[in-house]
Amino acid sequence: MNWSQQQVEAHNARVMGHSRDALVLEVGRPPKPDAGEAKVRAQILEYCKAREWLVFTGSTAHRTKRTLGEFDATVCLPGGIVLFCEIKGKGGKPTQEQRAIAAWLKKLNHHCVFAWTLVEFIDAAAAAMAARVQEATDCFNAGKAEKK
Repeated sequence: MNWSQQQVEAHNARVMGHSRDALVLEVGRPPKPDAGEAKVRAQILEYCKAREWLVFTGSTAHRTKRTLGEFDATVCLPGGIVLFCEIKGKGGKPTQEQRAIAAWLKKLNHHCVFAWTLVEFIDAAAAAMAARVQEATDCFNAGKAEKK
């Protein structure tokens, strides 16, 4: 028996505790697109802290103490999900090294985002959590199909 769309959505709501729309509504008005990197970084870190998500960041003041292309934050989301986040301010562009790291992360099936705003970060976190739920649903349905 396959799940109906309504059953999947009910399951996702129970497991994840919220939807992407609920995440955005919690934020209120999105930040102005011209917010500087420090402001966007502070908003993202505050958002994560409010949800008790574990965040690892490096020093933004010491470039020499970081790996070339290393993302600004590694965020541990519920369900064993890790999201690598590179925070950018207005006009900020990913470096060649950051693009290479992002491609490598995606090749390894990890989640990463270049976030110019808090809403972009929220979208990426919600997508990562939804992907995990979809993987679990697919695995569950595949197991049921094998038993037939």
